[in-house]
Amino acid sequence: MRGFLSPILSPVPARSPFVRLGWTADRIVLMQLICLLPPAAAAFYGYGYGILPVLAVSAIAAVLWQMVFTIVRRRRMGLDGLVSSLVFVLIVGPSVPLWQAALAISFGVIVAEQVFGGRGFNFLNPVVVSLAFLVFSFPSLTFGDAAPWLSLSTVPAAAILLLTRMISWRQFLGAVSSLLFASLVAGDGPAIEALFQGHGLFILVFLACDPVTSASTNAGRWANGLLVGGLIWLFAPAGGLAEGPVPFVQAILLGSIFAPLIDTVVVMLNVRRRRSRRG
Repeated sequence: MRGFLSPILSPVPARSPFVRLGWTADRIVLMQLICLLPPAAAAFYGYGYGILPVLAVSAIAAVLWQMVFTIVRRRRMGLDGLVSSLVFVLIVGPSVPLWQAALAISFGVIVAEQVFGGRGFNFLNPVVVSLAFLVFSFPSLTFGDAAPWLSLSTVPAAAILLLTRMISWRQFLGAVSSLLFASLVAGDGPAIEALFQGHGLFILVFLACDPVTSASTNAGRWANGLLVGGLIWLFAPAGGLAEGPVPFVQAILLGSIFAPLIDTVVVMLNVRRRRSRRG
């Protein structure tokens, strides 16, 4: 039994090329769980115990698939599945059928994360892919309203993650400024209120600014954030951003796909500029 579980119990940390010096993958996940406590409390306050079944099913599915791939690869298991399932449930709410929640989070964890080698090697966020799976596979499914105080309870988490540099302030500010500018140019008025009325701020902090699936160069983070913010406004329904998380999901999915290309262009421009200086 111990040999079977040795990949899980092994003290050797999993490789995580995205982490900064002094931060291990486990410490980052633990900090994310701590930052998720206020939004989780707001969700329990708004939804009550009705959110527990969806949370339990999603967590079991995410952790189970993570355990399967961990054993196959003989690597140490982390708590990434718990973070993904919690973020997923705080967005979809208690109204999604349990089998759809299990199917969606399984698809996201397997296709967007584990097949690429696990957390740190993926270029798409598993929660974003899980939400996109629900949107495209079940068009009749409607997401419930965001829990009261969800976005406001995200403010402390945003401050902690920005101060510890776990998320990029360039990515965050780029997305917010692009969204506000697009809404003002279109004559819709500032969209800042919509960010605090629905899932907006929560999704921007925990999904749009994911350090693994967003750009990694400084200039690329600005460009990636501006792209995501503009796409959010472009995909927003007539009722505004407070209508639901769908425009955020679509925008972040496209932003993550273009993030490697953005970084490549930034690196190429930097190389060309340095060569011109030498010449």
